[in-house]
Amino acid sequence: MKLKKIITLGCVVVAMGLIASCSGEDGEQGIQGEDGAQGIQGEKGDQGEQGIPGADGNANVTKLDFDLSFTPAGESEIPINVPEFTVETLQNNTLITYLEISDNNDTSYFLLPGRVNILQLDFGIEYKEEALAVYVYNADGTTGNWPDIQENVSIILHITMVEMNPDAMAGKNSVADNLKNAGVDIANYLEVMKYYGLE
Repeated sequence: MKLKKIITLGCVVVAMGLIASCSGEDGEQGIQGEDGAQGIQGEKGDQGEQGIPGADGNANVTKLDFDLSFTPAGESEIPINVPEFTVETLQNNTLITYLEISDNNDTSYFLLPGRVNILQLDFGIEYKEEALAVYVYNADGTTGNWPDIQENVSIILHITMVEMNPDAMAGKNSVADNLKNAGVDIANYLEVMKYYGLE
C-alpha cells in the first residue's frame, strides 16, 4: 500500500513538473544569423527584333499642281493665280517647286528655280499673295521665251508647301536640312514626295 502511494505521488510530481515546464515564459531572441551567399545571376536574354518603322506624317504638307502645257510660245513671264497663297501661308511655309516634263516615253523633274536642260532654259519663281510668277531666262541671264510645246508633251508645275516649325523660323532645322538629314535629295522630286507621303 505504501508503495502504491509513493508511485502515485511520484507520478503527480512528474506530471506537475511537465506542466510547469510547458507553461514557462518565452526565452530571449537568439542572435540573427548572417545572410547566405547571393545566387548566380542568369544570362541576359537575346534582344528582341526591331519594330517596323512608322510612316512619315504629312499633316503639315500640302501639294499644288498647275498645268503649263498650253502656255503660249514666246511668253517670258507666266502668271498663275494661287488663292492658297495667303500672307500667313507664305510666312509659315517653305515652298519646294518642281517642273515636270513628260511625253509618251519619259518623265523628268527639275527643281526650280534652276536650269531645265530639256528646254535649254533657266526658270525663276516669284511667290506673291494669291499668285506666283514663273520667269523664263536664257543661259546668259537674258530674258527668254517659253518654247512651242508639242501636243504629246505635258508640263506640270508642282509646288509642295511644308509648314515650318518654330526652330526653322529662327534659322535652325530648315526643311532643306531636315530632308538632307533624312538622306533625301531635295532635287529629286520622287524622293521628296515619298518622304512626305505624297506619292
